[in-house]
Amino acid sequence: MNKCLLILLVVLLVGCVQENGYNSVTPTIIAKGNLMGNGREQISKQIIVVSDSLGWNRLVTKMNSVNNVSAGFLEKKIDFTQYTVLAIFGDVEGSGGYSIDLNVFEDNMKVYVEAVYKMPLGSIVSMVITQPYLIVKIPRTQKLIQFSS
Repeated sequence: MNKCLLILLVVLLVGCVQENGYNSVTPTIIAKGNLMGNGREQISKQIIVVSDSLGWNRLVTKMNSVNNVSAGFLEKKIDFTQYTVLAIFGDVEGSGGYSIDLNVFEDNMKVYVEAVYKMPLGSIVSMVITQPYLIVKIPRTQKLIQFSS
């Protein structure tokens, strides 16, 4: 009897997990930080999908236009046959402490990307103009990528 209850419980749990149809995608962080060029990089708040080396080089060049930001990247050469890069930029802010996190899920049709913009915690922040960014790679996909924040 206990064996039957255990099997029934496992079947129910597996059924519930698969019912929503979403799978978590774990992005690999390439870089996370803040641009410190007082907005002179001219990058607005946005999410950029980079799917080739030309787009990647343009992005890195623009980010490096004021300071050599890419020196701190964890990875500089991306295999675009295997990965797609997502670059998320926040607003230019009047102080430090801002950051960006990311949630990525997929179903059979789409990849869902949710950018989570975080404000400083506490009352002590650096008084410098910053712009948070997060650059990640995810496995290459032909699915539509849908964004929210």
